[in-house]
Amino acid sequence: MDMDQAACFTVNPFTAYGMFEIALLRESRAIIQNASGGQVACLIRMMAAEHNIKVIDIVRKQESVDKLLNSGASYVLVESDQNFKDQLISHSKELEATIAFDAVGGNLSGMMFNAMPPDSELVVYGGLSGKPIIDIDVMEVIFNNKIISGFNFMDWKADIDDDEFERISEELQDKFISGAYKTTIRSKSSIDDIVSVLRNYISDMSSGKLLIVP
Repeated sequence: MDMDQAACFTVNPFTAYGMFEIALLRESRAIIQNASGGQVACLIRMMAAEHNIKVIDIVRKQESVDKLLNSGASYVLVESDQNFKDQLISHSKELEATIAFDAVGGNLSGMMFNAMPPDSELVVYGGLSGKPIIDIDVMEVIFNNKIISGFNFMDWKADIDDDEFERISEELQDKFISGAYKTTIRSKSSIDDIVSVLRNYISDMSSGKLLIVP
């Protein structure tokens, strides 16, 4: 494997794989995901394309839309748009999105959860907003059989045996070696410049990974 890709291999690909397994087990026809400029979301799109599963991507900024569309995304919504909620409900019902991956929290979690059709699941794997999940419609839980679950990479890894994890690792390595999967790397820096490059990286983390090199 390319050394730069190997440096980014140990967490995000496995997180995407483990969550995508949930979509496969649910036989979901479509997925909703936020933080769609991030690397986990990018890998989810790659995996979904291989299984002909549609993805509804949610981003914070309008300038992210063209970037995602040019990379192969089909449905990209901007959460600040006036019609965002209506678009999310419409796409979710039309595409039968019964699984959602949430890396943000806050009221966006509630909107994703409420927009999905009956018998759906919201999988929470991050809290980028720093806010608790709110605005969950309890009627959706009671009468539409929707659930909320959490995904933690370390717990997922602990729940599978070593042979299975090794099989998954080899499968993912093959994907990266062949070029089918790829982590976007924004820049490289030496440790001497770490303060300035980290400030720049934090201002736009969705542009790709930062590698610290000798």
